[in-house]
Order: sequence, then C-alpha cells, then structure tokens
Amino acid sequence: MRNAHEQPRLMPGRILIAGTGFIVISGMWLILAYFRNEGGENLIALLNLALALLHIAIGVAIFYRLRPAWYGGLVLAVVAAAASYPNAYPFPIGPELAMALILYLTRQDFRGIPADESAH
Repeated sequence: MRNAHEQPRLMPGRILIAGTGFIVISGMWLILAYFRNEGGENLIALLNLALALLHIAIGVAIFYRLRPAWYGGLVLAVVAAAASYPNAYPFPIGPELAMALILYLTRQDFRGIPADESAH
C-alpha cells in the first residue's frame, strides 16, 4: 500500500515527447512501406517496414528510459534520414533530424548518461 505522503513517479515531458515522436514517425515509414510495396519496390518496402518496427521498439524503450535506447535512437534517426535517399523522397529527413535533436535534449532524463555539467 502506498504511503499517503509518497508522490507517484511521473514521466518527464521530454521523455514523453521523444518516445511518442518515434512511435508517430513509425507511421510515416509504414505508409512509405505500403506505397513502395504497391509500386513493386519490395526491397525498399522491407527497408521501410524494418525502420517502422525499429522506431516503435526505440519509442517504447525511451518510455522506460533505457540508456541503450538513447544511443540507439540517435543512430536510428540518422540512418532513417539517410534511408530517404533510396525512397527518392526527401521529407523524412526533417522529422528524423528533429527527433534526433529532441532525443539529444533528453539526455539528462536517462539513467547512466551524465548531464551537461555547465547546466547546473
């Protein structure tokens, strides 16, 4: 039973934004996978599907504030931005780089990642 004076642990807003952002961006990759599959470009469709699944996994791991999710999310955002080249569609570059920036700004909310000392 919870003590009456104990506060519930809330998720920081930056974590909520970063995790949700990765999950929402997975929808973009799913839509791209669908259209590439309909166009007969099955290999690119598989790439897009893999990116969508990885975005969902990283988004959930961000909610748990797992340290590997922070590093993996940064790498995934850069790789996904580069994946816009075989799609011949430059739009994903913007959201992916924005998510990388948002995720970078959440570094102090993850376990085991030292926060910038100049901020204190």
